[in-house]
Amino acid sequence: MTTREPSRKEVIIPIAKHIAELIVNSAHIHITNINKCLRNSKSDIVADFIRSTNNEIIITTSKLANDLNLATIENYLKNI
Repeated sequence: MTTREPSRKEVIIPIAKHIAELIVNSAHIHITNINKCLRNSKSDIVADFIRSTNNEIIITTSKLANDLNLATIENYLKNI
């Protein structure tokens, strides 16, 4: 019997609710830009989609994100 690890991982970033709503409203643009930033940093993960909860943004990725990937995503979100 073989086991698999989960196919999706989540990156959770605390952010103000009104900013989270703005990000989610144009999620397709932000996913594209996050993936460009990840590709520029030579990362092998891909961001799939964004959703928000009360005071955080949740970005679902294809693999487990390491510290460099987390910093790349967080820097992008802070700069928009």
